[in-house]
Formats: sequence, C-alpha cells, structure tokens
Amino acid sequence: MEYKEPTEFQETLRQNEINANRSMVRVTALAAMILALIWMGYIFKIFLLENYTLVHIIMPTNIVFLLTPLFLQSTKAIEKAWFKYYVIFGFVLVIFILNVVLPKHAIIGWAIALILACHYYSQKMGWIVFGVTLPAMMLGIYLGMFLGEYDPNLLTPGLIRYDEAGVAYLYQPSTPAERYELLKELLAMGENRYFAAFIYYFVPRAAILTVVALACHFLDRRTYALLRAESESRIQKESIQTELRIASQIQSSSLPRPFAITDEAEILAELLPAKEVGGDLYDYVQLDDHHVAVLIGDVSGKGTPSAMWMMKTVTCFENLLRPGKKPSEILAEVNEVLSKHNESSTFVTCFLAILDTKTGVLTYANAGHNPPLIKRGGRGFYLPVAHGTVLGCGKFAHYEDETIKLSKEDILVLYTDGITEARNKAGEFFGTKRLLSFFSKPDFTSLVHLRHELLDEIFGFMGGADQADDLTYLLLQYQGDRILIRELEMDATLEGTNKILDFTKTCLTDSHLSGKPEKEILLVVDEIYSNVAKYAYGNDVGWMYFRYQFNFAKKEIVLTFVDKGVDFNMIAASFSEETLNPANAQDKTPGGLGMLLVRNAVDHTSYKRFADKNVLTLRKKID
Repeated sequence: MEYKEPTEFQETLRQNEINANRSMVRVTALAAMILALIWMGYIFKIFLLENYTLVHIIMPTNIVFLLTPLFLQSTKAIEKAWFKYYVIFGFVLVIFILNVVLPKHAIIGWAIALILACHYYSQKMGWIVFGVTLPAMMLGIYLGMFLGEYDPNLLTPGLIRYDEAGVAYLYQPSTPAERYELLKELLAMGENRYFAAFIYYFVPRAAILTVVALACHFLDRRTYALLRAESESRIQKESIQTELRIASQIQSSSLPRPFAITDEAEILAELLPAKEVGGDLYDYVQLDDHHVAVLIGDVSGKGTPSAMWMMKTVTCFENLLRPGKKPSEILAEVNEVLSKHNESSTFVTCFLAILDTKTGVLTYANAGHNPPLIKRGGRGFYLPVAHGTVLGCGKFAHYEDETIKLSKEDILVLYTDGITEARNKAGEFFGTKRLLSFFSKPDFTSLVHLRHELLDEIFGFMGGADQADDLTYLLLQYQGDRILIRELEMDATLEGTNKILDFTKTCLTDSHLSGKPEKEILLVVDEIYSNVAKYAYGNDVGWMYFRYQFNFAKKEIVLTFVDKGVDFNMIAASFSEETLNPANAQDKTPGGLGMLLVRNAVDHTSYKRFADKNVLTLRKKID
C-alpha cells in the first residue's frame, strides 16, 4: 500500500510551499534587477560585446520573464502546485539563455537554481531540477559556441589570418556560419573543440553542480525530516491541548456554579487552575430546607492525575452528602472509598462544614486542610480546627466535629494553600497574616465586591509572577434574614434594554416592591445599562453581568453591574451648576444628567476596576 502523509503534515507542506513561492518571487525580482543593471552596463559600453543587438533583445525579455511571478503572487496562482515549477524552470530558462549569449558569465546561475529548489524541502523536485540543469547547461555551451559572445576558452584564442596587405591578425569569427567553418577547420587540424568543450568546459561544471545537487539533496532530506518532526510535535501538542481543554471543561462541569443562593445564605466560589486542569476542588449542596453543606479540598500532586482524583473526590461527596449525617461521618466514608485501590498514594486535604440556616450553627470537621477564616464585621479571625487525617490514607483515620454559631452577615472563608503560598517575583509568600489582614478590612458591599478585592489583593501582591498552584476559595455569607438574589448575563447592546428591564421587573415583583421604589430602580438599571451599551465597547458587542439582591428584613436592594469595557467610573462624574438645572443639562456622555438621577435614587455607590472589568455596586434602602 502506498504511504500517504498525514493530512495535517500535508497542510504544513502546502503552507511551506506557499511561503517558498513568495520567497522565489522575491529572488526572481532581485535577479531581474541585477539583469537590468547588467543591461545598463552594455548599453553604456561599460561591458564590451560584439553582438549588442542580441543582448538588447535577450536582456529585456528575460527581465520581463523574471518579473512575471511578481504579478502572479497576488492571485490564487501562488497557492497552486505548478507555480513552483513555473518559477524554478523559468529561472533555469533564463540562465540557459544567458549561458548561450554570455557563456563565461552565466555558469554560477545553474547552481543558484539548485539551491533555490531547496526552499521546497522536496528531494524529488531537487533531482528534477538537477536532471534538467545538466543537459540544459551542455546544450547552452554548444549553442554558445555559435551564438554567444566569443569565448577564447570555449572556442580557441583564434587563428592567424593575413589581410590583403599581408598583415597578420587574430581571426575570431562572430556569425554562426563563420564559427562553424572555424570549428571545421580546427577539426581538420586535429583540434576537436566539441570534445574539448565537453571535457574541459562541461565536465568540471557538471561535477560542481553534482556536488551542489548532493548537498541540496541531503539538506532537503534533513530539513524535510525536521519539518515533519516539528509538525508531528505541533500536532501532538495541539492534540494534548485539545484533550486538556476537554478535560478542563469536564472538570469545570463537575463543580457547581460559582454563585449559589439559599433563603438565608449566599455562596460564591471559584477555582483558578495554574494549568489547564487543577487538583483543587470545592462543592456545596443544599441538604434540606435549612441545611447547606460546603467543602473545599486540595489533591496532592499536579496535572492530570490530580484532576482525575479531584473529580473522583467530588463524586464521592455528592454521593455521600445526606441530611442527618455529621461532617466527621461523611469524611470517614469518603476516606474509605478513596483509600481503596490507591496504589499511587494520592491524598486529599479537605474541610467540610454544614450550616443550619435557621440557627446559624456551623458544624464542621477537618481532614488536614488549612484552617478557614471568619469575617465578622470589621475584623477577621481564623477558626480553630482539629487537624484530622487527610483523605485517602487508609482506614486508621480520625475526624472530629466542632461547632460555631455564625452571626448575621458573618462570612465563612474557605481557601486552598495556593492562596497563602502565592509568591511574588522576590519569592515572598502571600501568607496567612496577609490573608487575615485583608479580611480584617471594613465591610464590603457584596460577595462579588469581596471577590474582586480578594483577587486584586492576591494578584497585586504577585506582581506578574507566574501562578505556581491552583487558587481556590469559597465564600459563604450567612444572612440570617431571607434574601432574594437573581443574576443575568447578556450582550451589552441597546436592543437588550427591554430584556434587562423585564428581568428587573420580575425581581421587583418577587420582592413585593412597586410604586416609587420600582420606578427608581428601573430608572437606575436603564441608565447604567444604556451607558454600558453605548460607551463601554465602542462599536463592538460586549458582555455584561447584572445581579439583583433584596434583603427582606433590612428592606435593602443591592445592584451589581460588571462589564469588560473601557476603564471608566461613570457614577463618579462631576456636575456643574448648569448640569444641576435640567433645562440646561445635555445628557450626551457618560456621567450626564442620567447619572445625577442615579446618584439621587440610591443611598450608596461603589466602583472597582479589576482584571479589565468594571464592577459597579449600588445600594438602596426601601422606606
């Protein structure tokens, strides 16, 4: 069966051939320029020649022929298989013509044709060019004996003739007929110039061309092998990257959504893998009407094996998390499953907690994981936890249940060591003290706001250093009161205004709000969204995230807008006295009268630019 190159490698060769064609076009154009300079030399008698008429015909013809590919490169012809033969053999034809006209000046051109053929990494083409070059050169030599510039080395220095006055002169005929008679006369005298031209003129040049052809052959073969190896490596790498992307998608699908809401608690979690797939994990499960379980974990090792264990661990928890079970019991059962057939000795650190949303009591157990944080008002503290045995290390494991009562708006912070062990370019760790200091700052407007501030703090500390480990966190805020949260992601276009307004109306209806509060919130949403759609992305279609939150007990609405547009805090625009007068105001740019109305309609505004995103949070109390 005939071997065929893989389709991907064939495409690589085709692209290389197209690029080589473009290089050939530039070479032939350069050759045309050189011929034009030589032609100018003959025109101005810098170079001496007997038959100028033939040169003035051949030179412009060759120049035009060499420039023809230049005009074809902008067409589809440059992608055709025949184009390389057209350029190379057109170059050979030009060299042949020059060799006929100027035998002693065109020899190097034959070698150039062979070298140029190496651009295509085709041994077949190299041998074809060599096979055409040898007979063409020999034919050019013999035709040059009759038609070209008189070459004493090719013919003879000349014969002694005497004119009518008896004066001797060196006879060097110019016409083909005269040269034929000269060669005939020399042959009669025992000097075979045909044979001499073959032996002393053709054979040495043929030997040189053979050496060049062999060198080109080995270069073609080696380069072809390298190109193939590179192509196979690239294809393999792309295949691995594709598999890793699929694995990453599968891994992401095994985790719950980053946001979750119950009536009394809100959860925000995220896994930022250092590579395509990660070994960290998080999960949350609504066990019953007033119990929610949250967990975070870190698999030992890196790469795909850790990612597979991560998915296995998440699956175990989802199968074993049931109402009525204590965290220690669940960890023990998961440990038993993971310990079976664990020849690789992979282990998982994990922290598991179950929150009673009615009472705020948090029951938790630890399996060798980092101690979590509690953010309470303007201070933070680490939660005391028993260390516990890591998961997957056999049946002799011990886990201890502990409890703490959360107050309203307390935030439970679970994280992996990828955060505390994040390094900057100086090699310093982010550390537990810096993490505690961050969560001891004043209150944040929302978990979304807190999330952006946290990542800003971490990546700001890293200062562009590479991420060495997965960064994973889970934030659980205990509201203690019933809250309503809704989220919407959409394209930020003016056509989408009705969509976001209808979404907001539904949220307000579910919040049992109407009348003036409803009108003010709709005005705010309309103005903010319109400004994003008009100015954030220019003429492009952008993305926008909108979040609606209503606390029934506090009677407070929190609106969060996130976009990836240009860096601009529209809510912080200044207003002149004229702007305060609606009769003079011109709402033509972000921050016009519409933004003034927004500021008057809400009680508090907060803006943050992070990771090329604008995060705007608005809070409003309902009387």
